[in-house]
Amino acid sequence: MDKNLTEALSGQTDNYILPFFWMHEGNAGRLRDLVRQVYSSGVKALCVESRPHEKFGEEEWWADMEIVLDESAALGMKVWILDDKHFPTGYANGLIEKKYPGRRKWQIIERHADAVGPMPGASMLLPDLAEEDELLGVAAYPRPGKDEAVEFGPVNLSGKVRGSFVYWDIPEGFWRVFYFIKTRQGTRETNYIHLIDRESVEAQIEGVYEPHYRKLGKYFGNTLAGFFSDEPRMGNDWNDGGVPTYGFYDKRPGMRGMALPWSDGLYAQLNGRCAGKAPAGFEGSPALAFLAGLWFGMGPETPGIRYDYMDIVSLLYRDNFCRPIGDWCRAHGVEYIGHVIEEMNAHARLGYGAGHYFRALDGQDMSGIDVVLHQVMPGFGDRTVSMSCAGGWADPDFFHYVLGKLGSSMAHIKPSLKNRAMCEVFGAYGWAEGVPMMKWLMDHLLVRGINRFVPHAFSPKFPDPDCPPHFGAEGRDPQFEGFGELMGYVNRVVHLLEGAVHQAPCALLYHAEAEWISGDDCMFTQAPAKILWEAHLDYDILPLDALLEGAAVEDSRLRVHQEYYRCLVVPRSALLPPGALAALNGLAAAGLPVLYAGGAPAGIRSPEVVPLEHLAAAIRKQGIGDITVKGDFPLLRVSHWARGLNHFFMLFNEDIVKPAATTVRTPCSGKYLKLDLLNGRYSAHEGPSVAISLAPYQSLVVVYGPELPEPNCAEAGYRSAETLDLSWDIDLYETGTGALNGAFTPYRKNSALHNITGAEGKPDFSGRIRYRAEFSLQKAEGILALDFNAPGQTVKMKLNGKDCGMRICPPYQYDVTGIAKPGANTLELEIANTLVQSVKDQFSFYVQIPPSGLQDPVRLLRG
Repeated sequence: MDKNLTEALSGQTDNYILPFFWMHEGNAGRLRDLVRQVYSSGVKALCVESRPHEKFGEEEWWADMEIVLDESAALGMKVWILDDKHFPTGYANGLIEKKYPGRRKWQIIERHADAVGPMPGASMLLPDLAEEDELLGVAAYPRPGKDEAVEFGPVNLSGKVRGSFVYWDIPEGFWRVFYFIKTRQGTRETNYIHLIDRESVEAQIEGVYEPHYRKLGKYFGNTLAGFFSDEPRMGNDWNDGGVPTYGFYDKRPGMRGMALPWSDGLYAQLNGRCAGKAPAGFEGSPALAFLAGLWFGMGPETPGIRYDYMDIVSLLYRDNFCRPIGDWCRAHGVEYIGHVIEEMNAHARLGYGAGHYFRALDGQDMSGIDVVLHQVMPGFGDRTVSMSCAGGWADPDFFHYVLGKLGSSMAHIKPSLKNRAMCEVFGAYGWAEGVPMMKWLMDHLLVRGINRFVPHAFSPKFPDPDCPPHFGAEGRDPQFEGFGELMGYVNRVVHLLEGAVHQAPCALLYHAEAEWISGDDCMFTQAPAKILWEAHLDYDILPLDALLEGAAVEDSRLRVHQEYYRCLVVPRSALLPPGALAALNGLAAAGLPVLYAGGAPAGIRSPEVVPLEHLAAAIRKQGIGDITVKGDFPLLRVSHWARGLNHFFMLFNEDIVKPAATTVRTPCSGKYLKLDLLNGRYSAHEGPSVAISLAPYQSLVVVYGPELPEPNCAEAGYRSAETLDLSWDIDLYETGTGALNGAFTPYRKNSALHNITGAEGKPDFSGRIRYRAEFSLQKAEGILALDFNAPGQTVKMKLNGKDCGMRICPPYQYDVTGIAKPGANTLELEIANTLVQSVKDQFSFYVQIPPSGLQDPVRLLRG
């Protein structure tokens, strides 16, 4: 029998959760209690968030960390540490400012002036240079038309600079003279390390990592599990002082006024790639002839220089930042995790991005993403949604169809990650984010293959304005018990699937290189991803590097590490680099179906081009796709996993309104179990078709295998429902910002149902609401259940004095067979809302707040 299956059903799982632990100075006397509070939620690890601690790296920090590590060791918990004093990672605990100002970030900028000839003996004034600026070169380009594009055919004027002038016999025609300047300007991260320079990155290790090893080395590799980098980035920004016309996350070559990351090593590599391509006069620095193309159109040479630049800079980030820090960690017995900014296509860009998602994390021991700041909102998978992040809105196609898959795909294809994909989650949604929303977010991530979680966050302060919600909240969080239930559920699902291999029929090419070389004339990964996911065709997103480094076609399937894909989908782009063209042509020649969604780039031999809207049908027509769903249920998410002879199918109804009542046909046959891992119920069935009826928010795991545990229940099938007309006694237990009295107090007797925090109720109430009533049954035969429609937000129930447990999301149903009895029955409910009614934080501005307490009559269901 499958070991993980039996352990998941018995609750004897490993831990896969490491919540942020807000560390403030001055709390030494409370730290042990705070660690135990984390432990009480069913979580066996924590990740110390260092930024709130003003004494990071000083004696109070080391003393506090000793307490946290000692208490964690006593409880058998693991500890991770965020790796800097300030956000984002790269401040090096101030070492750049204090000790190594010469290791700050370098950028390249351009200044230009226009000229018209002929004019023999002309001169032009050089731009002013700031301290440390270096003029890399001067080049003049013909201007063929009215717009700002230039024509390739530059003249190298670098050797004609004398003093403050460049002297030049201007030929006939219109010209633009460029001055290329290496500068410290063009970044907001003035005293941060330069992530593409190895010597600069050494300051991060010296300023943060090595002091922790000196002070806390006895914990390395046992209690201290590793370090977490939080959103390191290229950090380049606008240089010309003008108002950007591009999106907040859109910083890349081709943008007027953009400073671009630069280093001497980058320039050397760029010169190597440009060797033999530059016109006469550029023999010592051929790249100089092409640099104008990093900002302005330069004809046919534009795509090549932009691609080469982005390819080099993203590889330098990998080789000089992520890999060296990961190597240091592993050499010292710990691991290295974290994430970059992925959102709104920044994952393949500069500025807030790191150039290339897969390269930026190549060196870590887990892949990583985050879901914070309302980026993923239940119900908005097909709508843009407002959020408390830069720009104020979220693109649903990226956040729902790419973000989670970036993390899981990298974990699937890179052996060193051991199939571990991490997500920082819940942060900065506000106190209005209740456990039902948290559960929806967790299932959203689980079904996409994310399997390590960093819930955001535990804090010693209440109310703490820093990115709530904060779990526990000094005993005031009404949702904390439900949070513990959720953590147990997540550990069970992850444990069940741990070590299983993802089974996806489709691979989808990552669009980074296509955007670098084609600019806006390309399709982003999310366009075909949405088509596939809504057609129940699962996929991984593959970077070009994966196709170039070890991918193989076996029996018409693409193999990458343990994954086998039956087709490769390539989003439309005007161009792809030569290596990509060769790889794609080679895969097709080896027998792999390669489909080009919306169009194929130049250089592809006999491409199979499929209109985007017909993509799913074209894949199905080739017999590809192991899962089919009867009817129209695009928001039913399904993923398939295999371990040994067992197959696992996770199904999640992501729709927040419409139930998913349908039949799912799998490639398996024989006996299977339906697992409700949230409520601990599992029933036995047989056959390739799985009949499901999932309420909004509800998930299910189906397990096929030759040896399965005995079921603990029969699947409920209810034939009738009747409404119970009850009169309620209602008591309140307030846990908001007022004094805690530790007891329920009477609120209303013989009351009808209503919104406790409605305009006519107690709008400022946060806490627990107790309902008590009696009802009578003439008979209590057969299968019986009680159903509650959307109480806000979690509910516990006792019937006739028996504790029936907690429900944290729909369906709020309890099987009361054998508990309900003929005659009088006593019902008690305890419903918890959130702290938003009393705290009213502005992060909650973006979240609709459900009514508090029971709104609709209780229904009795009969089977």
